[in-house]
Amino acid sequence: MAIIFRKIYFISKWGDPIFALSIGCLSYFLYERNHPHPPGNSLIELLKRKVYIWFC
Repeated sequence: MAIIFRKIYFISKWGDPIFALSIGCLSYFLYERNHPHPPGNSLIELLKRKVYIWFC
């Protein structure tokens, strides 16, 4: 006996991932705003260092 499950979407097939990514980005932004890092340890500065290492 096989049990068949239907996929249940919260918004739609494409709306759910977009909604999840937007909520994740918003929560990360709020976390970074409420928990500041010392100078030189922010995400933007880390990405700048990594890009410089990769491409220079």
